[in-house]
Amino acid sequence: MSDPSSTATPAAASPSSAEQPPDRVSPPPTKMDDTIDIFLRPEYRHLTFVNKEQAEYTNLSYWQRIKMNPQVIFESCLGRAVSSYVMGGALGLLMGGFFHTMQPIDVDTTLPFRQQVRQAYKGFGEASVSMAKGFAVCGAVYSGVDCFVERARGSHDLNNSIYAGCLTGAALAYKGGPQAMAMGCAGFAAFSIVIDSFMSTGDKDVHKW
Repeated sequence: MSDPSSTATPAAASPSSAEQPPDRVSPPPTKMDDTIDIFLRPEYRHLTFVNKEQAEYTNLSYWQRIKMNPQVIFESCLGRAVSSYVMGGALGLLMGGFFHTMQPIDVDTTLPFRQQVRQAYKGFGEASVSMAKGFAVCGAVYSGVDCFVERARGSHDLNNSIYAGCLTGAALAYKGGPQAMAMGCAGFAAFSIVIDSFMSTGDKDVHKW
């Protein structure tokens, strides 16, 4: 007769000796995970898309911005108009003096040299100042209108120059009546097309109609 102890079932294996499942490995991140991570950033979770420096700069007044960055002056339409007024006036002075010297001069050679010089350059200052005023007003009106049209349309193309040229020509010829205003509009618009077509620096789409 066999010994009962020899037929006893083996003891159950302890949990420590049992086979453990392998550690779970996370899959590598995908492009979708990267995209989702972008929207989990603090600026999206708290809806703060403007950093502290930008917020402080936005809250500054116009004159405080100018003090921090003088270039802000030329970013405004008023600044562009004023700068064009000054540059147009300087160009008008040179052009007025040049055209005045090209006119035929009737000088009395019997007079002393100083009087001959005065007679030769008589009206030089008036001609220069007159042309300077015209160039200054034209430049200021054109730059201001071009800036306002550009911001109103939200684009930077040839149409802005056409509209600005037309409005400038009409404004400068308003004293001559509707016909003169129409001629001024057409003339300045055509001139603007020619200038932008030949002098474009590439930052403006001159062929966009």
